[in-house]
Amino acid sequence: MSSLGLIPERATKAGQGWVSSEKWAQLPDDALMTTRQVAYMLGLSLTTVWRLCRDGELASVRFNRRTVRVRKGDLVRFVRGLEGKNHDDG
Repeated sequence: MSSLGLIPERATKAGQGWVSSEKWAQLPDDALMTTRQVAYMLGLSLTTVWRLCRDGELASVRFNRRTVRVRKGDLVRFVRGLEGKNHDDG
């Protein structure tokens, strides 16, 4: 999964905190990421990630109205699903 090769450990406006592919591989599937991290990894806006979570396209855990997290395993499944759709369209 080359699009997830370098992962922001803590995505900030300055874009600091990268996780190597090796560290990413060691993270358990239930590791939680912020919507900001997910947006940064996928090259999407934060609003788009919120919409994907709200619409159920990207599985997420909602703690309250403003706190949403995405499990690593759910993000991987989401990306694999997109890759499958792209191959079907090709």
